[in-house]
Order: sequence, then structure tokens, then C-alpha cells
Amino acid sequence: MEAAARGAFERGAHTIGILPGYDHGAANPHIEFAIATGIGEARNAVVIGSADAVVALAGEGGTLSEIGFAIKIGRPLVALCSWPQIEVSSTPRIRRPPSARRFGWRGWGGSPGAQEQTRKVGRSRSKARSNTQD
Repeated sequence: MEAAARGAFERGAHTIGILPGYDHGAANPHIEFAIATGIGEARNAVVIGSADAVVALAGEGGTLSEIGFAIKIGRPLVALCSWPQIEVSSTPRIRRPPSARRFGWRGWGGSPGAQEQTRKVGRSRSKARSNTQD
């Protein structure tokens, strides 16, 4: 999330952080407006409910819950190198970023650090899949 906020902030966009705790100071330095909710991981429902569309990148349980909320409330969802176990017919499965252009995605838009992290995750998951097929 910090990489996305940094990329947006560096390009002059407003950035909003919906925080799980009560401490505004917990926001990363690229957040312009910090919303301290005190609701823990339930804030994922607020994040997805506030979104017009969701792009799920590689992540952990929080990403999975956000995917679930997006499906439940009908938000458009694109999974980019994220949770290959999820099978939703309406969700484009994008294993490599270049194929995202077919879905109207015009570029990274994020910081170089976020781009590299996404590439690394994609490579590690691809390697893991090939190791399990042997």
C-alpha cells in the first residue's frame, strides 16, 4: 500500500489512508489524509466499499478479504499476480503484467519499487508452480 501511495503522491494525486487503528501517525509518509478508524481489519470493507473498482495485487489474508468484499458487493475486480486459488468467472486472471493491456490497463502507474515487487512475486509464484508440477 505504501508503494501505491508513494506513486500517487509523487504524481500530485491526493492520497487517503484508511487505518485499522486510532493512531493517525501510523500512516505512511505519503498519505495526505489519514482516517483512523479503530476497527482493525474490518476497515477492508470500508476500503472496498469506497472503491469504484479493485485491482488485487499479490498479498496475504488482507488482500483475500478485500477480494471477497469486492465479489460480495459487486465491485469490478482484476487479480494481478494474486491468489490463483480464487476462481471467479467474472474476474480477469492476469499472470503477467503485459497481458493486462488486454483489459485496458495502460501501464504501471506505481512507483518503480512497486513494479519490481510485483515482478518478483510473479516470478516466485511461477517458480513455485513449476516445482509442484515435477
